[in-house]
Amino acid sequence: MTQQELEMQLRLTLTDGRLSKEERRDLGKLFDDLVMQPELLSFARNKAFELARERSRDGQLETDVVIWLERVIQTLDRARMQVQPVASGAWFSPGRDCLEAIIGLIEQARSYIDICVFTLSDDRLTQAVLAAHNKGVGVRVLSDQDKANDRGSDVDYLSRKGVNVLLDTSPYHMHHKFALFDRKWLLNGSFNWTRSASEYNQENLMLTDNDSLVSAYVGEFNRLWQQHRKGVFHAQ
Repeated sequence: MTQQELEMQLRLTLTDGRLSKEERRDLGKLFDDLVMQPELLSFARNKAFELARERSRDGQLETDVVIWLERVIQTLDRARMQVQPVASGAWFSPGRDCLEAIIGLIEQARSYIDICVFTLSDDRLTQAVLAAHNKGVGVRVLSDQDKANDRGSDVDYLSRKGVNVLLDTSPYHMHHKFALFDRKWLLNGSFNWTRSASEYNQENLMLTDNDSLVSAYVGEFNRLWQQHRKGVFHAQ
């Protein structure tokens, strides 16, 4: 199933402005088949909101469209309830694959997310991190102080919103690009959490649930977190 095919299925269910029982059942089966592809489930959610906005009039959604959107999201959420991140995976950019893989993993996390990245400036990822924090997931972000001062960096914003953020204040770069989800899954690769990484750069991400690798990265994150506690980022 491609993104284009998934979008077509959603558009077909919105043709008459309502989601019938049969269409809802068929969507449920489709979403169930995508449980091992979290990036496509994330795409479906975002696309449903986009399609609903396309049907708005003067910025207002018609009642039928609101009901359609609610039912699509409910159907999608039921599929997500049975989702666990895949045991392993690999994604590449340019393109949306890396972006959607990260968003999918953030949305699926239930207890903890530890993010250790050189820079964070893609608003789409920032909003996913903030949403996880707002629903009670314990989020920690470790980043590089030099990049935090760059125009477009979102670490200040996340800090002001209450997310735990620490900065590497050493004279050297904290150049890691990895994240841990529920301390069970490790995402690692060259991919910076920026728009240019998605849209232009040749980058990669790899996901694993290998116990020894996850344990090693959990230990390294905790070591860095303790090391840089004195560099807690205070929003101005």
